[in-house]
Amino acid sequence: MINIAIAGFGNVGKALYQLAKNQPNVRLSHLFSSRKLNVEEKTYTYDQIEQAEKVDCVLLGLSSHNQLPSLAKEFLKTTCTIDCFDDTDNFDNFKALQQLTAVEHNKVALCGCGWDPGIFDVARKLFLPLGKVETSWGKGTSCGHSNAVRNVDGVVDGVSWTIPTSIGHVRQVFVLANGDKKKIEQEIKNIPHYFSGLETNVVFVDKKQMDLIKKDFSHQGKVWFENTYHKGHLSFSMQDNPLFTATIMFNSIPLALDMYHKKAFGAYTLCDLPLKNFGNFTV
Repeated sequence: MINIAIAGFGNVGKALYQLAKNQPNVRLSHLFSSRKLNVEEKTYTYDQIEQAEKVDCVLLGLSSHNQLPSLAKEFLKTTCTIDCFDDTDNFDNFKALQQLTAVEHNKVALCGCGWDPGIFDVARKLFLPLGKVETSWGKGTSCGHSNAVRNVDGVVDGVSWTIPTSIGHVRQVFVLANGDKKKIEQEIKNIPHYFSGLETNVVFVDKKQMDLIKKDFSHQGKVWFENTYHKGHLSFSMQDNPLFTATIMFNSIPLALDMYHKKAFGAYTLCDLPLKNFGNFTV
């Protein structure tokens, strides 16, 4: 039996919770959240990490924008971790810091275990020797970008869509606001690594409109290569982006524990590991 914990209870955290409850070889010990949760398991706050029951692995369904940079290493001091860190500009630095903590505390961290970063990284690595590689995302709801929007002062709720164009991507941001809309719009457009320097449209909506927008968790993406003689692609279309991300994280548990049992302590991505035990909870 694999004992796990879940940190965060947003969309990804809730999806991880359902996956854990339906996997007979996994026992969900407890959760971590800053909110009071209506669940049967014990819940700890983020300042109680060291007091919590020891587990084999904690799944970090936390925001890459304002939670993972500070909390991921604190969890890694006590147990192995799996995250879906998606700030690509800061990914190498994040992984390097996790590497230092993992080695110091004899733990394993799997970083960026979603679909992108994650499975798409594996595809790009495989495609690169075959030709020129390109990636596109959307149309769809971005978990990381939406979390970044919701952390802006005056934003009651927010959703960010990624929309592909012929020359790149547009960020379409829907905001339910309680404050100076011009100020909120400028702050969103200047969020580094998520919107700054990118074409971003901010649309203010009422609660009824926001409730309708938030019902759509769909997303899609594509990685393709092309050379003089050949071309090919890998594409995903998902109805529930947080659930798909959570499913990849959850199925990565055996990979993290395999490295831990081999005492190969450190920080890894899906590209670094043999994938034969991906999703195999009987090993």
